[in-house]
Amino acid sequence: MTEWLLPMLMCPCCGAVTTAAAPPRAHAGTVSYGPVLNAAAILLAAVGNVPAERSARLIGMLLGVPVSAGFVDKAASRLSGRLEAAGFDEAMRAALAGEPVLAAGESPVDVLARDADPQTGEPETGAPHVLVIRDPSERLVWLRALASRRAGGIVALLSFFTGFLITDRYTACQQLLPKLACLQQCSQHIIRRCRAVTKLGPGGAQAWPAR
Repeated sequence: MTEWLLPMLMCPCCGAVTTAAAPPRAHAGTVSYGPVLNAAAILLAAVGNVPAERSARLIGMLLGVPVSAGFVDKAASRLSGRLEAAGFDEAMRAALAGEPVLAAGESPVDVLARDADPQTGEPETGAPHVLVIRDPSERLVWLRALASRRAGGIVALLSFFTGFLITDRYTACQQLLPKLACLQQCSQHIIRRCRAVTKLGPGGAQAWPAR
């Protein structure tokens, strides 16, 4: 464990306070962990989809260092900031735009606070979602926040793509048809609907979906 003391100096004229910068990978005013613990927090939460509290417990059990759920959240937040500063979204959009086939689907999420409506300043009324855009091999996976499941937001996020798009039957995606090479319904959704039809009359007139 290493402690750094960061000198602070106040300007006698204007009163502005200047503080020395923290060393690399250290953050002023808080306990800072090394790259291994930060990577563990990010991988458990982002790749393993493990909640922050459970990620903190797993890090403590596996690596022997007790950390807080707040550290896990901050590790992801700091990585997000660095990726944003490096132009990650623009690079990912360009990479996905060059793929011949993409799959896209949205899923509801729980949030602590809703985004503010840009016109009224009031919290958005729609249900927050995450839109997942990826190539079939999952080599490229892009998560985008949606304030709601309104068609306009989904169309705006997918408007960069002109190839073959695989989605569910949400009608919003049909607005993209003029720009797309093809709009393909997800096979998993087709299978689910076929199974639902077979339950209506097993062995009878509605047995065709099983075949």
